[in-house]
Amino acid sequence: MTDETDTVARETGTGGTDAPANRRGSGSRGRRGARAGAFRPTPFGVRWSVGVPVAILVAVILVAGGDLALSAGRVHPRVSISGVAVGGLTHAEAESRLRTEVAARLVRPVEARFEADRWKVTAAEVGAKVDAARSADRAFAVGREGGFMASAGQRLQALVAGVGLPAVMTGDATKLSALFDEMDDKIATDPVDADVTIKGLEPSLVPSRAGRRLRRAVVARDLLEAFAAGKGEVRPAIEILPARLSDADAQQALADARTMLSGPAVVKWESKSWMFAPAVIAAWMEFRSVSATSVGDPSVATTSSAPSGSKAASSGRADRLVLQAGLDSAEMSATLLPLLGAIGRPAVEAKFVVEGGRVTVSGGQVGLGPDFVSVAADLGKALRGAAERSATLKLTTVEPFLTAQKARDMGILERISTFTTTYSAGAKDRVNNVHTLADALNDKLVPPGGTFDFNATVGERTAAKGYREAPAIVNGKLVPQLGGGICQIGTTFFNAVFFSGLPVVERKNHSFYISHYPTGRDCTVTWGGPNLRWRNDTATWILIKTSYTNSTVTISLYGTNPGYSVAYTTSAFENIRPHPIVEVKDPTLPIGARVVEDGGVDGAKVTVVRTVTKNGQVVRTDTFLSLYKPKEETVRVGTRAGSVTTSRTP
Repeated sequence: MTDETDTVARETGTGGTDAPANRRGSGSRGRRGARAGAFRPTPFGVRWSVGVPVAILVAVILVAGGDLALSAGRVHPRVSISGVAVGGLTHAEAESRLRTEVAARLVRPVEARFEADRWKVTAAEVGAKVDAARSADRAFAVGREGGFMASAGQRLQALVAGVGLPAVMTGDATKLSALFDEMDDKIATDPVDADVTIKGLEPSLVPSRAGRRLRRAVVARDLLEAFAAGKGEVRPAIEILPARLSDADAQQALADARTMLSGPAVVKWESKSWMFAPAVIAAWMEFRSVSATSVGDPSVATTSSAPSGSKAASSGRADRLVLQAGLDSAEMSATLLPLLGAIGRPAVEAKFVVEGGRVTVSGGQVGLGPDFVSVAADLGKALRGAAERSATLKLTTVEPFLTAQKARDMGILERISTFTTTYSAGAKDRVNNVHTLADALNDKLVPPGGTFDFNATVGERTAAKGYREAPAIVNGKLVPQLGGGICQIGTTFFNAVFFSGLPVVERKNHSFYISHYPTGRDCTVTWGGPNLRWRNDTATWILIKTSYTNSTVTISLYGTNPGYSVAYTTSAFENIRPHPIVEVKDPTLPIGARVVEDGGVDGAKVTVVRTVTKNGQVVRTDTFLSLYKPKEETVRVGTRAGSVTTSRTP
């Protein structure tokens, strides 16, 4: 036994050197024995290295097999779902228990807590429900998933320590989103980039600040699981939003700002030059975020050599932004323009000239003017560096907003439709308003596919724009109002669009019938109220042209004629409602005298149907319904004793 034990110890690496073997036999035999023993374990070695794992495997198989037999058709013992014990139950029994016990927990609210804020949430408020069937599926899958070893391991784990799984919960996405919006009103903050501000002549750093917001998917999961498990509180998961510009990213701009304000600057133009004090430079300065590569930041070069996720890689990433100190070209131009006088030549805008229903283009000349963008860039660079603190002004081409080529490319060739309405030349304030509004609409352009919005285009009608008080319909009565009478333009415009065949998006009739407008085709527009909107469904731009006299106004649409033909029908007045009569006693009139001060109008309904065709095919059919309310009639009735005279004022 001694020799065998020694041999095992040596061959398994516990005997040290070959010396003991040499003492028990010849050296050559001992060495051969050692070499042979390294590859042929003794029976004891076999029993130790192989026997134990085999025994464990056999034990696992026996336990798993026995457990499999005992759990056939049932959830594995010691499995729970959100704290509800379902081990040993059939699928149907587990589903029933989960539905009952989790439902009982759903009556208790869950409080979401973040710092000092609290939100007490009920299951009904977020539509929280337990999916008992899928939850039972989850429990039943324990010990039945994966290969044999995986499922056996799951069963063994359950037997030893138990397995707890969350229930499958559902919630109303809309209700959850509304709750999270409410929570984010308190929790969410936007990240703040580092910046530089100047007070007097001293620049200072505005530190960056990280933002935060709810991790909504995680919060939804945690909240629903809290309902299932009967937990009374959750802590919402928060996502931290880093600022794009850190304090380090703004340090160079801070240093450059101090250099830029360290002395005066000079701007040159031909033989002239102007010197500006640091206080003026401070008013010109701006700070903007730029790519680190554009300013030659050497840290960007570390991207390729720094490992991903390292501090060097983070600070030297290729898309890194830094803050740069510079000069605002618009602020510089406001200072320099009064000093420069007439330099270059102005650009000339292209114009559409209408004659005989056809359109031509004139103007559209490119101009020359001071290049304030380049002088701001050049002077900013000079002030940041050690070179001379000056820059020379240059000239650059100035494109008109509308060039002749752009105008021709719009496809505005001919008149599509036109309409004219008339009014009394004697009402001077009303005439003024009509002319002012017509001027505001003249030469407006509508792109292909664009929607024209009357109120958005002309804006609020104010005295500053030249509008005056004139009679307007307010609550069914004519009263003086700023901009009164502009519905003359609204009605004219609507009819021009009506006969063009273009789609009408929004139109509203007046509150009562006005006889001098086309029946059922009037249109009221007010700021903050009824509007006129229509869409350009042609492939080219549409030009709006207006013209007027003291008694007429005309609105025309020009473009490329889409080939629409317009036919329409107007119904008779329907649902006629007699207007009420209001009598007002007048002691200046004799008894029995009646004077109609404000004529009444009956209420009625009128329907206009427009049919638009192209090449004989119907493109669209529109129904414009006008519901006119009765307009009361005001009659002054005499109360003074004397002769009787009856008159009527229309």
